[in-house]
Amino acid sequence: MVNSIKKLSLLEKAHWVAVVETIGIGPKLFTLLLNHFGSARNIWQASADALHDCKVSPSVVNALLKHRQDIEPISHLDRLKALGITAVCLFEADYPANLKTIDRPPPVLFVKGNLTPGDTRALAVVGTRKPTSYGREVTEIFVKDLVNAGFTIVSGLAYGIDAIAHRTTLTAAGRTLAVLGGGPDNVYPADHRSLADDITNHGALISEFTPGVHPLRGNFPARNRLISGLSLGVLVIEGESKSGTKHTAHHALEQGRPIFAVPGPITSRLSDAPTDLIQKGAIAVRSVEDIVNHLKLSLTPPTATDLKPEFANDLEKIIYQTLALGEQHIDDLVRALGRTTAEVSTTLTLMELKGLIKSTGAGIWLKKTRV
Repeated sequence: MVNSIKKLSLLEKAHWVAVVETIGIGPKLFTLLLNHFGSARNIWQASADALHDCKVSPSVVNALLKHRQDIEPISHLDRLKALGITAVCLFEADYPANLKTIDRPPPVLFVKGNLTPGDTRALAVVGTRKPTSYGREVTEIFVKDLVNAGFTIVSGLAYGIDAIAHRTTLTAAGRTLAVLGGGPDNVYPADHRSLADDITNHGALISEFTPGVHPLRGNFPARNRLISGLSLGVLVIEGESKSGTKHTAHHALEQGRPIFAVPGPITSRLSDAPTDLIQKGAIAVRSVEDIVNHLKLSLTPPTATDLKPEFANDLEKIIYQTLALGEQHIDDLVRALGRTTAEVSTTLTLMELKGLIKSTGAGIWLKKTRV
């Protein structure tokens, strides 16, 4: 059933979100229920007996019944939008292509910011929360070179290597994705709220946890799984032998993603994680060239034509082709296309969220030079 889904209606999408938000319903159980009931709407409306027949635990059944009393799916989707949070479901065009390939991908992602087709060329950068000066320097060098090579940088917004990777990306005018261990409205650590805002404007905050969920310790394995799943590979820079950094690397191995590790001085305990990983088969790297060569990619950033943007309808395609000829005011587009202002405005906004175009202010729109 799941593999046969090609597109979700707005009503079905709203029910996907509502069901996934239910405490105790993760990717595995959601898929089982979807295959059994045929749609998320049917899951949402199922009786307690029907759910029990599917071996759903009493606590999860009670959580779903309570959630049904608390929200109305369509209205709830509108409330998320009002909070600046986009729910991206598995079979929608905006869902990250890399993440679709892992075992049990999250049915729904909660996103602040925007995802683009170019984010497929992504690399995770992870490491210790207390880097040495060597670790800081290495992170800045690698991330700057990765950005120049057209990579989106993925990390976890934590102190240390994560934050350095995000900030270096922003300084280099690149794109970065931060994966959270709580809802997208619960930035952790709180000190990184300003950084999170900057990331939202030049990438996205991503979580499989619904708004309102606090960043509890038990959520971080799932967060680390997403970091590696969003990426073509994982670059490890400093970490102790037993650390969350190695947990992310473990997920990468399960997902068939290569692990790249930067060797460090043998006198530092923070060299333990990279060294352990290299001994177990990770690729020791000294430069970004080592990474792109292993991935069989080019150091040259991809262009918009390389990425072949996908259009939801003919209006998107016509607007994109029109803006390819030069920037346009929305009023000129309305007149040229013979459509209503509301129709063109809505389409422009959706195209901007997909990273196809951007607004320069005062009603002026242009095609992005790199999607």
